[in-house]
Amino acid sequence: MDKASLINEFIWELLSTSNVTRKRRRYLAEKMDISGPQWLIVTAINYLNRGDGVPVTDVANKLDLKSTFVTAQTKLLMEKNLILKMASPDDGRVVLLHLTDEANQKIAELQDRRNKENEYIYGTMNAEQLKEFSKALKKIRENAEHLENGASLL
Repeated sequence: MDKASLINEFIWELLSTSNVTRKRRRYLAEKMDISGPQWLIVTAINYLNRGDGVPVTDVANKLDLKSTFVTAQTKLLMEKNLILKMASPDDGRVVLLHLTDEANQKIAELQDRRNKENEYIYGTMNAEQLKEFSKALKKIRENAEHLENGASLL
């Protein structure tokens, strides 16, 4: 098989994998009584937070979403008592997002299932393979973003 055909096959595998993982997100989101995009926001805050909260822009950038969309969804998540918003002590213009104790508890309740699913899905790969695969995907994403931002191929 030539390289162009291999690339096309890889792209279709990525698309199929994306569809399957979106279904997994929806299932987990339903367990928290939220939407799939809201699940992504909650898990992004959980992933990015180092104790001081996470700026809305960081969540939006991580998920490749508009800040206005994240802000709108944050309001809905606040109504469900899953997220708190606070002004940054360093810059009052920056809004920091925090998970509530309730959100942390719900995430913890789902963690065992997520760990088992992740082991099932990725268990055939060792740590070095996962690291290399992640590195390759990151490079592909960066190249695609470079084109998206107007890079010329000439």
